[in-house]
Amino acid sequence: MVGRPGPIEAPGYGSGVPRERFAIAGDGTPLGYREEGEGDAVLLVHSTAADARQWSLLVPLLARTFRVASMDRRGRGASGPYPADHSLEVEYGDIAAVATSLEGPVHLVGHSSGARFALHAAALIPNLATLILYEPPAPEGLTEPVMRTLAEYGASGDRHGVLRTFFVDGVGMAEDGFDLLQQRPVWPLMMDNALTVPAELSAVRHYRFDPSGIGGLGVPTLLLLGEESDDSVAGVTESIAAALPAATVEILPGQGHGAMFSAPELLATRISSFIAAPRR
Repeated sequence: MVGRPGPIEAPGYGSGVPRERFAIAGDGTPLGYREEGEGDAVLLVHSTAADARQWSLLVPLLARTFRVASMDRRGRGASGPYPADHSLEVEYGDIAAVATSLEGPVHLVGHSSGARFALHAAALIPNLATLILYEPPAPEGLTEPVMRTLAEYGASGDRHGVLRTFFVDGVGMAEDGFDLLQQRPVWPLMMDNALTVPAELSAVRHYRFDPSGIGGLGVPTLLLLGEESDDSVAGVTESIAAALPAATVEILPGQGHGAMFSAPELLATRISSFIAAPRR
């Protein structure tokens, strides 16, 4: 395990008393998470090149009502390392291990790749009450040269090289967009976790969404989509909504892919309202 860095600085963060907790994965790996607040459990699953600090602005808002658990996925913060044969099944199983370690009903929230993994972990969580997915990504479709370059930069410890290769050569971000990304508050978080990117992308490289694999998931599901997000993300959201019998799509006005940073109050309100909504 590696030490947990401090939170992203924000007014009001730390208003509660965070409690460090651990769950144990199926292969014995410790999975760290930070718990704050009291009430029904809300488990937050972060995205690629991130860790539990991604939620630092959101946690104190949700912790007014809920017991919020923000996990570090493998290779990050308080959790153990990736296995040599890292896979999608490991990602799914890790989320399920943390969720089932929490008492009572669990409300599962995932962002980006964390939303993709949460979607498929859901069937493994017997105490799952609701599922909230914020923009699961389109399949990466990374080429062999890009994967090799990612592996080379990762092996040499070149964090900037990993992130540039992923965003510019892999995802297709323009150079000026990548320059702008480096000036955003999330950039230090990405640099801290950049070396987890090659293993994660290797595990998900051949992932393709299969609607038949989730059709039996009957828990109430909220799919969140930023008003300013691109069409590829919207297409994935629509495909998932069409496959789930109890799915609702909501638009986050004026937002893109990062409302936990740009509009945490809006995101917290949408999450809280969905969880608290009366159901038959």
